[in-house]
Amino acid sequence: MVTNSIVKESYEKVNWNGKKLYSVLCEMAMKKTDNVNIKVLQNCVKRLVHYMKGLRNARKYESYNNLMQAEFRFPKSRPKPIKMKSDTSSVLNEQKIIKHLQYNIVQLKTKIANQNTSVLNQKIIRQAKIINKLKSENYGSGDPLYAATYLRDKGIPSIPIMRMRGSRFNTLFYNSAGTFYLAQHLIDYFIYSKSTLNFTQNYILKALQCNKLLSIIRALGIISKKITEPYLYISSDETLTAIEMGSIYQRLIDILQLSSQNLSFVLENQISLTFGPILLLCAVSESLFKISNIDSLTSEYIGKLCKCLKDKCCVLFKDFLDDGKFFNPSESLINDTKSCPPTNITVERLMGKLDSQLNSAPTSNISSIENRILFRNNNTSDWLNLKSTNKQKEIINSARIQNQTVMKTSKERKRIIYEEHIKYWDEEENEGEEYDLTVEELQTDLTENNLFIKGLLKFEALVEYQC
Repeated sequence: MVTNSIVKESYEKVNWNGKKLYSVLCEMAMKKTDNVNIKVLQNCVKRLVHYMKGLRNARKYESYNNLMQAEFRFPKSRPKPIKMKSDTSSVLNEQKIIKHLQYNIVQLKTKIANQNTSVLNQKIIRQAKIINKLKSENYGSGDPLYAATYLRDKGIPSIPIMRMRGSRFNTLFYNSAGTFYLAQHLIDYFIYSKSTLNFTQNYILKALQCNKLLSIIRALGIISKKITEPYLYISSDETLTAIEMGSIYQRLIDILQLSSQNLSFVLENQISLTFGPILLLCAVSESLFKISNIDSLTSEYIGKLCKCLKDKCCVLFKDFLDDGKFFNPSESLINDTKSCPPTNITVERLMGKLDSQLNSAPTSNISSIENRILFRNNNTSDWLNLKSTNKQKEIINSARIQNQTVMKTSKERKRIIYEEHIKYWDEEENEGEEYDLTVEELQTDLTENNLFIKGLLKFEALVEYQC
């Protein structure tokens, strides 16, 4: 039987036989210890961990029996490897020893945990570990894959969330609608399909359970389905020109103003940007317009968002509104702007291609990526093939010479931007120092004023007393 005195004796001795240590630890693992101090036991386990690390780093060992007779020390730092004679079975013996020691350490830690926690908590932890199926992505059961499988089982074949770098206007509204649609499914997934949550998952769960946040993303989703998505669909019509979009801009501003003044129209799906019958709602739209206990908060946020959008649209489209220069365009202006598209979708597509190239080759130079994109979009190769051989060589040589000038201009521009940033940061630091000095001066002035006021009060009280 191992007692507290034996453990203390093993703890205090500097030189100790490895075989005796091994037998004592085996008895501890078999729960034959009585009246053993937890702190002493923990220290013994820590020393054993150091011993195991020393065995792991040793390259060559003798047989298993000889190793058990080896001298063991309790070092303050990481122990040095034990050098012994080589043996054919040294690798197998090393693995056996490490497995034995690892098993004993696990048993000792379990014993310490059992003494600190109740049996009921241990049963709950075991059951939670059994229920948890999210082990690792390497085995095909990680969070992303399992979440998609979980949603597919709930009747959601595809996740209605768009992947895109940066912060885009349409992406924000579209993803808000998809997030609100998946909110309850994600809450159930986190609560019932996972035993423990990391920081990010716990943060997402608390955010999805907040009524204010749900109201905001619901308001953004409703605006997406009723205003932004129909507007983007209309503006993507290639038959329209920029001048012909004036009536669409006016209709958009009127709808936003009506939505900010009559909140129930949008929340009850009684308003539309386009004319004609209202189409059938998709699953995401049905979840957005379904009656909920957060309707009042949602309507309030819809009113605020629509008002902000209306003010922004009035600034952006002021040339197409009343008294604008494009409000009543002339025939010559209409003919001159026939090739002008209604939106900047071409720029968006070019930025999307740039994002794709940066993802596939992160170390590439942005200038070279831009040149490749322009070379493809402008059909430069077809244009170059129509030229003669001498003309092609002349054009290529001219492009190489101009490329050096472009690179110099780009470097100079980066240098100017860098200097402007440094100048801005220096100004911010100087303003901060001046502000700190001002605060100190104010504190000094306030202290002096307080003393002066206290002196006046004492003087007045003394005069009144003498009078």
